[in-house]
Amino acid sequence: MVLTTFFFFLLVSCGDGSGKKYEVVNCKKVKISFDLVYDYSKEDHFYLDDHIVTHDLDYQNRVFLKGNELSISPKVLDLKLVDGTSKIQPVSGFFIAESFYLALLELNKRKNTYKIHSLPALRAFGQIYLTRIDGKGVELKIPKNYPLKIEVLDN
Repeated sequence: MVLTTFFFFLLVSCGDGSGKKYEVVNCKKVKISFDLVYDYSKEDHFYLDDHIVTHDLDYQNRVFLKGNELSISPKVLDLKLVDGTSKIQPVSGFFIAESFYLALLELNKRKNTYKIHSLPALRAFGQIYLTRIDGKGVELKIPKNYPLKIEVLDN
């Protein structure tokens, strides 16, 4: 099997009308991981099929799913402490991948859409292997400057 790795040298370029350019990948099985050093902010996002994935996680209330939005962790969490103060907590790409996994689980409770393969790869390397349960292709739409690491595992 030939594995093709795409790091923003993806298949199709498109825009959303806002001037942002996106790269689009459509495949049956994909490996997704997050850059370990990039400073993902609350403004960063990408699309998974018809869901927007944002780095706007309400970590303390564990809200991963808001309507059509999957909320995952930014690079830095602003945690509110019981004494009313806050603490800034940096997180790793592994933590971001784990929050993406938890968001997908929440989505699957609503509508069983995705199969997540290889939990050891998630725990050890921060990688998510993903297919759709209905057999359709997984579509990712990624802004050009967003460092999502994609490996297409089918042709």
